[in-house]
Amino acid sequence: MISLRKKEKTEELPALVLSSEEGDEWITFPFTVVNQLRHMVAKVTRQETFPKRLALVASLRQEGVTYLSRALGAVMASDMDLNVCVAELNWWWPAPYPGKMPNEPGLADVLTGEATMDEALLHTNLPNLTLLPAGKVPPAKRANMARSSDLEKAIEELTRRYDHTLLDIPAVLASIDAIPLASYGTACCLIVRQGVTPVDRTRTALEDLDHLHNLGVIMNQVKISTPSFVLNMVPQR
Repeated sequence: MISLRKKEKTEELPALVLSSEEGDEWITFPFTVVNQLRHMVAKVTRQETFPKRLALVASLRQEGVTYLSRALGAVMASDMDLNVCVAELNWWWPAPYPGKMPNEPGLADVLTGEATMDEALLHTNLPNLTLLPAGKVPPAKRANMARSSDLEKAIEELTRRYDHTLLDIPAVLASIDAIPLASYGTACCLIVRQGVTPVDRTRTALEDLDHLHNLGVIMNQVKISTPSFVLNMVPQR
């Protein structure tokens, strides 16, 4: 388990900026988040190869799955000579993409044949990091699309194109389709927001995903009152 602490007001350590290919800034990830995700990657790759397809999922909504999917993708692309794609599979609550027009294609349009994969992909300031928006799917068709052979083929295409694909999955307890969507990953990672997710909900989500290799739990937006000089003396494991 790793804990992502909130950025301190006095922190001036270097951040990681994710921008469009044209240079329009999208998100700035503070050093504390970047450093902890680097630690996570280092810890995982110490014992095994990082998964080709990692599903990031939470038990409840608004726990930070989209934010951390993009942050992890940016960290991996920035630190490694590897091609990474962050693919959003959340048609229930799709995330905004600054500068992207509502009628621009996403994964849903690829699955219906209305767009090619290249037309749906968004390139970033990191040449080896690409984002794939979810697009729009009518409510009545979401369950079928989550289990369709077309989606399976699209995920396989991403696997061929990229060294690693990070799957942004809807919350397990908010959509029954989250389980089959997470199953497209070769491993999963559970996001838990401190002070928001009850322990029993976290346990239920872990049980629902117990068929997948679990890399662990990321505690998001952790608040620690311990003075920093004390934390510096505590081994980080």
